Amino acid sequence: MPIMPTHARRLRELRHPAPSSSTGHTQQCPGAANRARIGLAVILFLVFTTAVVRAVPTMFTIGVILQYTYSDNTPYPDTDDVFAMTSLALPAMNALDPTLTQFQFVKGDSQGTRAGAIAAMLNISSTYPNPVAFIGEWDSATTIPLVLAEAMVRSWHCSGVASSTDLSDKQNFARFFRTIQDDSQQGPALIQFVKTMGWGSVNLVTAIDAYGTSIAASTIAAAPDAGITISTQSVVSPVATDFTFVIATLRKSLSNIIIFAMPTTVAREMLRQARDAGLVAPEYVWISTDIFSDYLSTSAALPTVAEDIVNADGAFYVYPRAATETAAYAVLLAAWARVSSRAVLNVPYGTLCYDCAVALSRGIVRTVQRRGVAALTSAAGNLTLTEFMPPAYEGVSGTVQFTSTGDRVGDFSVWNTVNGNLHLAYDLFANGTRAQRTTPTFAGGSTVVPPDTPPKAKLYPTWSDPVVIVLAVLRALMLGVCAAGIAVLSRNRHVPLVKNMSYPFLVTISVGVMVVLVAEFMVVGEPAQEMCHAPVWVLTVGYQLVVGSAGVRTYRIFKIFSNTTMARMKRYSNAKLLRAVAALIAVQSALYAVRATVFVSTPELVTSKSTVSYQCVPRDAVGDRVIVGVSLALNVALLAGVIVLGYKTRNVASAFRETLWIMYTGQNVAIAGIVILTFTFIALPDFALAAYYLRSFLTLYASIFAYIALVGRVALAAVHSPTASTLAMVPTAISATTSSTSGTSGSHGTTSSAHVHVDWTPTGQIARATVRSAPVKQVAGLSWWHGGWTATWRTHAVHIVVPAAPGTPYLALVPTLTAGTAVQGTAFPTSTATFDARPTDLPLCVIITTARGAWAVQLPTQPDADAVAGALAAAGARSVGAGAGGPGGSSVGRGVRAMSASSATGSAMAPLARARSASHSAAPEKGGKGMIVTEPVVRATARVASPVSLGRARE
Repeated sequence: MPIMPTHARRLRELRHPAPSSSTGHTQQCPGAANRARIGLAVILFLVFTTAVVRAVPTMFTIGVILQYTYSDNTPYPDTDDVFAMTSLALPAMNALDPTLTQFQFVKGDSQGTRAGAIAAMLNISSTYPNPVAFIGEWDSATTIPLVLAEAMVRSWHCSGVASSTDLSDKQNFARFFRTIQDDSQQGPALIQFVKTMGWGSVNLVTAIDAYGTSIAASTIAAAPDAGITISTQSVVSPVATDFTFVIATLRKSLSNIIIFAMPTTVAREMLRQARDAGLVAPEYVWISTDIFSDYLSTSAALPTVAEDIVNADGAFYVYPRAATETAAYAVLLAAWARVSSRAVLNVPYGTLCYDCAVALSRGIVRTVQRRGVAALTSAAGNLTLTEFMPPAYEGVSGTVQFTSTGDRVGDFSVWNTVNGNLHLAYDLFANGTRAQRTTPTFAGGSTVVPPDTPPKAKLYPTWSDPVVIVLAVLRALMLGVCAAGIAVLSRNRHVPLVKNMSYPFLVTISVGVMVVLVAEFMVVGEPAQEMCHAPVWVLTVGYQLVVGSAGVRTYRIFKIFSNTTMARMKRYSNAKLLRAVAALIAVQSALYAVRATVFVSTPELVTSKSTVSYQCVPRDAVGDRVIVGVSLALNVALLAGVIVLGYKTRNVASAFRETLWIMYTGQNVAIAGIVILTFTFIALPDFALAAYYLRSFLTLYASIFAYIALVGRVALAAVHSPTASTLAMVPTAISATTSSTSGTSGSHGTTSSAHVHVDWTPTGQIARATVRSAPVKQVAGLSWWHGGWTATWRTHAVHIVVPAAPGTPYLALVPTLTAGTAVQGTAFPTSTATFDARPTDLPLCVIITTARGAWAVQLPTQPDADAVAGALAAAGARSVGAGAGGPGGSSVGRGVRAMSASSATGSAMAPLARARSASHSAAPEKGGKGMIVTEPVVRATARVASPVSLGRARE
């Protein structure tokens, strides 16, 4: 001891006094000498006693307050190992100044509550000697109130776990410091790891507690400088069990990288639900903080089940770096191996709590050496944290160096969980560099770093898309077919076949189909502003060229076939009808011009987690909807009119049956249009490309069908047999479908013309008159669906029968079908009927009227109509109208033989349709007064042969 040599010298001086320096001799008083000797002895005794007392070191108690057990006294995982590892620091602590200080650790079990932690602190403070310092707690939420309570006893506190930035406030936590890096460093470390992995965006999920809040704040603050985007931020309760909202947010997020900070029990439940939702997968990366280090605990109180191990596979967490290369770590490693088989680095926060204990002991020894024991807890000494904390030293966790706020400046490591084991993947240094230690493994065992944002599928057509290329090739081929068709039609435009089919409209329809196909090319690629208007404009013009041309042609046929305007056919010339189509296109173009200039639309990018697409957004949504609505109504009305007219004239017979095919075309366009409009106006971002495929295919299908139905058949006929085609266009008479002879056969005679066949009785009276095929339309009935607008012309066989007495003459109208097919027709007694042989509004027709309705029977020529009228008169029907007293009536007789059989060549009113098979029965006709039958309704059955074409009118 430093005073012992001085004490020895003083004894020698007393035993051997030095000679007097005085030349004189003075004798001292014996009493005085004795008193001097006694005083000196007392002084020496006191000095010696003090030296002996100082030679006994002071015992200081350091309380280690952690959760050692649950409320039911079952052990809490890892805590005993942490305490055991911390206790291994005692030899180094006691060796600092063994004659001055000694240390002991005392457990303080908080049982996981703040009140428990404070109670444990107070118990240690009142029970053990010199309780000048504490270590703990497991989390910041408990540490904060514990440190505040310690202010009452003025103890020092070090934590190897609590990292909340709130504890850096020295006004409230003047005697707190820590060996773990605070959250203000852990957040940047997380961002540093994300950046060095090449990721640019993350999702953040944290608990609403002091720890989670500070992690979130530091992470968000560090992200902008590193160029990292926080895609989504979610918060959860520290005791949350339902993560539905969080998982839904993550599913929608553009990033697959997830940083989470929350208690381990909460993290386990979240990962379970995330796995069920498909978020624990190779394309997702989960990154946690130091709190995740106890996730793989094997404690019976908090077991990690197989499901949890699988859920954590490929996860990462940032943890303060352990400097395994230092001598202090080597000493700990050897000491720990003697007490446990568990790896040092697998004990959560063990090395940090070890260094906490060493740092506290260094600060205590330093203070005692400088100011004494009392200065440690005395308020009078005004000891500051900076004065207490030791200077930098090499600890088991690396260099331990503190800032003025008691925070440790240090590096981090990134740990990787693989098959239930921990692997050191990277070291992150404060200078921003990264050192890889092992190859990281991601969920599913992959070692390939997944992208933060998966490659987005382009949900708009591009030229790199094979489907787009195939559709483009098909459209190009169709354009070539249309161009070739125009060339063929132009070369044969003077051929009657092409001429009668209206060459100008054939070309117009072909051009319209080509315009529609060209419009589909315009939507491929990333859209520019003009692409929001041009494709639909061009497509609509093409549609109107096709449907408008077909519509005016059908309208002309309908007007011709209705026999109402024979004298005004010049109104329906090609030139006038083409001007009508041009006017329609002009109106449509005016609407779209307003839309493109006033209600301008611009393409806007629409992104989802895995897709990118564009949608055109108008400047004025209301005005744009008005224009689109008017345009849609216009074109729907056009298509509906074509379908209705096509339906009404569908049975018109001609060589190419164009009205029937026009109706089919309208139906196909309508069906395709419904689907196309549905996927156009109902936006489904994830279905955008598939919707384009569907729209493009249907547009191509409708175009091909329209071209083949309206143009292609004519062009093909012109190429293969123009002469035969020309002849087919010449209106011909109806051929007799049963054998007939001129003159008499058997007991009675027959008279046959091309259109009317008459059988005579031996007495010269008519027995039967037959028109083998004639268009018939019900023009009036008892209900609105009989006759009028809904009625159509259908081919019938007309039978006027005068049976032998006492039979009743009747008229039978039987629809014509294929040969050998039995059908039911309508029959009624002629005595109750009237007829008009020459109606002014329906030339070449005979109107037959009964109490139940009226029918128009169309004949190829006027003499044929007169012949039918004469047969009706002979059968007892009464003539009315302009035809009364005209040809027919009493002049029928045998003069019917002389009826002209001339064909209807040149007649504009030739029947135009073949009958469809259908059953038609009429309601019963009430018999007249004195009739033999009371219900004179006859169901006539006839076997008929296939009718032939009547030809068509030239357009």
